[in-house]
Amino acid sequence: MLNAIRQDEDNPAAQAMMALFAMLYPGGHQYGRPAKGAWKPSVGWTARRSGNFTVRDFSPAVLTVIIVGDIGSERAASVSLRVFGAWHAAPPAEAALAHPAAPAVRRERVIR
Repeated sequence: MLNAIRQDEDNPAAQAMMALFAMLYPGGHQYGRPAKGAWKPSVGWTARRSGNFTVRDFSPAVLTVIIVGDIGSERAASVSLRVFGAWHAAPPAEAALAHPAAPAVRRERVIR
């Protein structure tokens, strides 16, 4: 993933799209942030912060299990229940998907 992020940093089209979405969806709106994330050195990244990220962003409420192969539905359900059945977490907070208000002035961004 880091390689893909760095490739986007060197891609004018990717930079233009990220700038456009940041302008269309300002103020930390999830559509205004890079979908792949941003490269930032992991200074200060701790196991605790990593655990908080996991609890916040990965929970049973947003989990999709995909099983591929020659397995019956009863067996798939049984294995899924055994692996994930004890996993209980609060559902994630509602995402801010509302469209932001139209800007009052024209905005322009030059990418060099």
